[in-house]
Amino acid sequence: MGKDGDIVVWSGHPFSPFSHVETTLIEGDVYFDRAKDAEKRTDLAKEREDSKSLMSIARRPQAAPPRIPTERRRADRDSDDYINLDGGTR
Repeated sequence: MGKDGDIVVWSGHPFSPFSHVETTLIEGDVYFDRAKDAEKRTDLAKEREDSKSLMSIARRPQAAPPRIPTERRRADRDSDDYINLDGGTR
């Protein structure tokens, strides 16, 4: 007495690649049940779809594209290239 057992219920032989876990019990508490897991997955899928639809309704308009500069750089040079050593510009 005084011993706890962990139980795993499989759909087939545990070493078969085609079997999967149906239920897992640890110290008498159910930690996993495939039927409850399937229900939760469908509920989460509905919740995800609902949140996506709400997000698409509440989406802000897209920001304006970045401004394209109208000035042109001279021959792709920096301003330092246009300064002479005597302080004047070329």
